[in-house]
Amino acid sequence: MPNQLYQRKSECCGCEACANACPKSIITMEADAEGFCYPKVTKPEECINCHRCEKVCPIKNASEVPDFQEKAIAGYSLSQGEIKASASGSLGTAIAKGFIKQGGVVYGVAYTDDYLGIVYRRADSESELEQFRTSKYAQSRKYDVYQKVKADLTDGKKVLFIGLPCDSYALQLFLGKQYENLYVCALICHGPTSPLVHQQYVQKLKDEQNSEIAEFSVRYKKEGWKPYYIRAKFSNGYEHLEKFAESEYGVAFLYMKRPSCNVCPVKRSKIHSDITIGDYHLAAGGQFKPYNPDGVSSAFIHTEKGEYLASIADNFLKEEIPVKNALYSEAYHKAIPAKANRDEFGRTIAEKGLTAAVSLRSVKRIDKMDEMKNTLRRGGAKVKKLILGRK
Repeated sequence: MPNQLYQRKSECCGCEACANACPKSIITMEADAEGFCYPKVTKPEECINCHRCEKVCPIKNASEVPDFQEKAIAGYSLSQGEIKASASGSLGTAIAKGFIKQGGVVYGVAYTDDYLGIVYRRADSESELEQFRTSKYAQSRKYDVYQKVKADLTDGKKVLFIGLPCDSYALQLFLGKQYENLYVCALICHGPTSPLVHQQYVQKLKDEQNSEIAEFSVRYKKEGWKPYYIRAKFSNGYEHLEKFAESEYGVAFLYMKRPSCNVCPVKRSKIHSDITIGDYHLAAGGQFKPYNPDGVSSAFIHTEKGEYLASIADNFLKEEIPVKNALYSEAYHKAIPAKANRDEFGRTIAEKGLTAAVSLRSVKRIDKMDEMKNTLRRGGAKVKKLILGRK
């Protein structure tokens, strides 16, 4: 038996593939004090040394994609309602709808019915796709999603899996072979925060209203594409609106990502997907086309299957763009470094909760330093846009 599934927390991305792959079912996922789930071998005496847990780990097996390719496109839905309801230009939803119309099934990330959790779910109708819409900024639970995908593939169904790069690669390692009827769409990832952050934030809103949440989004478009707003609509009719960046949730998203995300190796040529999608941030402001004030999506197409997915995007305007323009979204090709007070922030959440962690003096100090850096960075971004625009 492997002595440890991981030695440091930065070596585990929480994909849950090891728990799904264990033939003896002796690996379970347990949350640490920060709320992130890690695998634990519950009955080591029953291990048969098959090493499946190691073989399906996307961190241990991070590798270059053979014959890696990337072509970039950008665009937005021709339905303004679709754009407004989505995180960016609605490319993910457009692809998923086109896939459903082609007779396929789609797996993506949704909130639980009480909005306190985030999980992978299955959809085989357009109406069910609504639960996957917009970004979820806390880590999702996978449970038995890989086994469900395998069952659908074995039954001959066309399957589209939409998830973070680590989860998408974990699925393929779990499957152990190529399936012609599997299509993988990875999402450009900045690194999720803890499910505990999401749970505490949502529960606080519920307690304040003494009411259940009917709708929730961390990427609501109150004023167009940016800035992002948190919107919570309650069953009692109340609507909570708050700028994401100024919320406790937004602060935690910056200050407490999963440790593996700060050193993530599953970037760019190590993202095993047919297509990788995200925001076309370079277009913000209208200097670059295609542009829509309510959001623009970008995508890197890696395979023929990726070309197919782009081609079936339902009611979607798209055009090819230079790869260097799409690379403006840095999270596609590099990990987001940890904040200097990452450990202190995590300890405070574990001991005193989200509000106390966000109120730390170190957060205010780093915020001031970051604002100075961001001022310089914004100046650099303007210069970079001018250079890209001239080429």
